[in-house]
Amino acid sequence: MSADIRDLTVMFYMQGSTCWHYRTATGTFSDVCADGYFDKMSDMMSSGDFILLSASDGAAQAHVRKSGGAVRLSVMCRTVAEEQTLPKPDASDPHQALKDAVIAAAGEVRITHPLTDERFQAIIKMFYAIDALTAAQNPPKPDLVEVFYEVAGYNLSVCRPETWKLCRSKPDECACRHYITEGLAAVDAARGAK
Repeated sequence: MSADIRDLTVMFYMQGSTCWHYRTATGTFSDVCADGYFDKMSDMMSSGDFILLSASDGAAQAHVRKSGGAVRLSVMCRTVAEEQTLPKPDASDPHQALKDAVIAAAGEVRITHPLTDERFQAIIKMFYAIDALTAAQNPPKPDLVEVFYEVAGYNLSVCRPETWKLCRSKPDECACRHYITEGLAAVDAARGAK
C-alpha cells in the first residue's frame, strides 16, 4: 500500500521546512507509518519536514527523514481513535460519574496546549477527580473499636468520654480499647462457630 497524492496537502512552510497534512479514510496508522508508504512522493518531501497524519484508527505528528528516494517517518506523538481508548460506560458502576469526570478533565488538559491558567486549573481538576475516584473505590475501613464505643461504650460504662479522648492519643496503652477489642474478637469467634 502506498500514499495517494490527493490526500496530501501543504499546511505551511517554515524556515526551509514544510509542514504537511496527510489524511486517509481507509489506511490504518501502521499502514501510513510503514517504510515505503511515502516513497513515490520523495521528490516533494525533504529531510526535516513535518507531517500530520490522520488515519482511520488514530493520528500522529511525524518527522520526515530521507535517504535517497526512501522516505522514513519518526513518529513524535500519537493519539488513537477515541473509541479505542475510552472505556465503555457501565451503568451498574456506582463510580461511573467520577470516571467520566476524570476523562473530561483529561480531555481539557489535552486540548489546552500552552501552560496557561486554564490548563493549570484543568490539571488540578483532573488530579482532584482522580483522588475522588481512588477514594470512592477504596473507602477507608472503619475502626470497629471506635464504632462500638460510639454506639454502646458510654452506656455500658466501658470508658468515660474524657478517658476515651486520652485513649485515642495512646491506643496501645488504652485498657478500654483492649477490652473492646477482646469483646469484638469473641463475637467474631462466636459467629464463626455457628
